Amino acid sequence: MKKLSLCAFICFFSFLYAKEMNLYNNYEDIKEFEKLTLEEQYTSYINSFKPVKDPKGQPIQWARIMIKQHKRDILPFLESTLDSFSLDYLYKEPYDSTARCLQIIFEQLRYADLLTTGEKTQYIAILDKKLDEYILKYKIVDGTLYFTQSMMNVLNAEKYDYDKSDSALKRKYEKKLKISGISVNRFKTWN
Repeated sequence: MKKLSLCAFICFFSFLYAKEMNLYNNYEDIKEFEKLTLEEQYTSYINSFKPVKDPKGQPIQWARIMIKQHKRDILPFLESTLDSFSLDYLYKEPYDSTARCLQIIFEQLRYADLLTTGEKTQYIAILDKKLDEYILKYKIVDGTLYFTQSMMNVLNAEKYDYDKSDSALKRKYEKKLKISGISVNRFKTWN
């Protein structure tokens, strides 16, 4: 019982003193960011860019710093986010750009050659499942599909259906998901 109380106290204490930075439109606090723990950096990174519709290239600098400092230690945080995020609000309000943040981390990990083939395969399978869930839910092949495929391409040199026509993608997902009536709008989302 004492161990549980001590653990709860430590968690509460660390929560009180955890630092978080706003990185959106922040181009100067690199040294301050480098002083944060990996958990603080990662939380700052996701929370700063998650609500932004299109953070453009801003997350790249911060992802590079995290990967350079912490290398593979970022994987548990990445995997936790990968398991829990949704594709539903990538292109509609309230915007959720978590997928874009993850894609940039994947790119930095790939450039640093820090992922095993097994990890890449695992992450692609998770993304593929999330994409299937999205298409099942909204019955549309849209920009979310193409964006998610680009995330998969970052992890693997193999191309995921980019060269197929819209009608071929529609047929593929109707067959794969055993549904009919999927609409296709390459440049729009379901809303």
